Amino acid sequence: MASIASVLPGDTTHEDWMGVDLPWVAVSDAVLRLPGLSTGADLETAEAMGRGIPVFHSVADVIAWANG
Repeated sequence: MASIASVLPGDTTHEDWMGVDLPWVAVSDAVLRLPGLSTGADLETAEAMGRGIPVFHSVADVIAWANG
């Protein structure tokens, strides 16, 4: 399985990637924050929270939310 870095142009910066990524967060219904250190995931979480988009930390919580 290829990583995302292997399919992006070699000169793609983190800022370039986030410029593509964050607009998707802005139109998301929810965000699932996976464990681990990640500057990008931290930015996604902050973007979601700033927009009032729910952020979950487990699949079980997402399922419970989706089932209302």
